Amino acid sequence: MAVSPAIARLRELHDKAKHLALPAGEQVIYERACRDLSSALLNAQQRARQPGQAARRALRVPQALKLEVELPSGPHATFTLDVSTEGFAALVPEPPPSGQIVHFVLHARPESVEGEAVVVGSRPHHGAYRASFAIAAMSERAVDRLRVVVVDATLARLGT
Repeated sequence: MAVSPAIARLRELHDKAKHLALPAGEQVIYERACRDLSSALLNAQQRARQPGQAARRALRVPQALKLEVELPSGPHATFTLDVSTEGFAALVPEPPPSGQIVHFVLHARPESVEGEAVVVGSRPHHGAYRASFAIAAMSERAVDRLRVVVVDATLARLGT
């Protein structure tokens, strides 16, 4: 299946944005294209949600990133199951208390993203726990970096 011209153009702009080579005049076009793609895919995710499941405010994509999270029992290294610009989910060895604020570091290329997150919930998952975290605080640079990670993962799943 051929990629639409809009997606091809977004890939081109995104590559420039990743390398900090996006001309100012293309920044608005890039941001609009990202917003449009995210909105379309988020709408599809909303239609597929289970009854009683809360509506998402941000596109979530499956993406394994190395994660260091400070659980109540101490630091834990794991991988994310999925990420969004507003949070992430990961497997952890114990259920962290809902509402707990934790420090985290997501190891993304070319630089890590760190901040504070609130535990939204957890449930048993194959001998461990799937924990969901809502990002509570990050630097503006980290927010921008995480946005790039989400767009990268999204474009990778759309194919070439």
